[in-house]
Amino acid sequence: MCGIVGFTGAAQAAPILLDGLAKLEYRGYDSAGLAVQNAAGKIEVVKAKGRLKVLSEMTDGGNALTGTCGIGHTRWATHGEPSVVNAHPHYSNDKKIAIVHNGIIENYLEIKERLTNKGFTFVSQTDTEVLAQLLDYYYADCGDIFEAMIRMLHAVDGAYALGIICAAGLGFLLERVILRKVKFSSFVNLLIATVGVSYVLRNASMVIWGTNPQLFPSMFPSELIEIGEFRITPQSIGIIIISLAIITGLHFFFTKVKIGKCMQLANSDPEGAAMMGVNVTYMRFLTFGISAALACIAGVMIAPLTYARVDMSATIGMKAFAAAILGGIGNLWGALLGGIILGIVEAVGSAYISTAYRDAFSFIILFIVLFVKPTGLLNKKIENKL
Repeated sequence: MCGIVGFTGAAQAAPILLDGLAKLEYRGYDSAGLAVQNAAGKIEVVKAKGRLKVLSEMTDGGNALTGTCGIGHTRWATHGEPSVVNAHPHYSNDKKIAIVHNGIIENYLEIKERLTNKGFTFVSQTDTEVLAQLLDYYYADCGDIFEAMIRMLHAVDGAYALGIICAAGLGFLLERVILRKVKFSSFVNLLIATVGVSYVLRNASMVIWGTNPQLFPSMFPSELIEIGEFRITPQSIGIIIISLAIITGLHFFFTKVKIGKCMQLANSDPEGAAMMGVNVTYMRFLTFGISAALACIAGVMIAPLTYARVDMSATIGMKAFAAAILGGIGNLWGALLGGIILGIVEAVGSAYISTAYRDAFSFIILFIVLFVKPTGLLNKKIENKL
């Protein structure tokens, strides 16, 4: 199974990428490679067949590749034999784009034939090189890398995580450039800054992509599933399963993994965490990256049901916030319970009263619960003595 590592920052990327790949060696692999962008903007790729140690020796522990932005990959062969040529990363023909990929592109032969007819040449037997050439083709056509990525993702059938990676990067960037300036001195200040950023991003999206809703492809079949007198879409079932998996994973991360525990400590008691040696600033940095990635996953799951719109986050975000408050802020299982309750209330209210009040039902229940139990359903009341 392939392993993927990426890094961008102030430090040299290659040694960090090698260290990250070393932590993924347990997954099994037959070759490894690095792609690092140097100060001149040129992407340098180094690949090796065999153990990661070979790649490390070729690059002097990563010191031979200079640059602060890069990607690394360990490959388990699926398309093409284990070799240096088939190892990742893969270049585009002009060597301005490098890609690593974990998964299978089901229609890569069809795309490869089409690109070959347009003059593109391929050196490997992999489906991943097809992605690099296809992205290069669309980029040359539109001149916008983001538009090119959207076109590429719509053209391929298979597995990819590029959208999530880019969204997490956006979260990291916003925290570092904008939200960190607020210095987290006040929850109100942070909330206002976050809402302000969301409005800027939403309006920027309108300028770039327009206001018309866009059809977003579904990961699941479109045929309805009948359960008694009820009908439900496979997409909805998929959303439930994926949500359960994410919440279970986050629960494990925050309760069993050291860095997750540090993130919780930094949130509940920043000063105490700092005194215990926890890098509070870095924990907040990770928090915003994870939050952005989760928002992206939510968008990808919801968009096939509601179409992709620049304002889709407004209503969904309000309901998600309501679900979190209903279950208890900071409680993962409480947020899940709150979401289920709000969903059931909306469905029942729409069926037996009127769909015109669909959104109102959720907030009526929220007000009632907060009046009776202000901490939410699953949170306990905490008293502070002075």
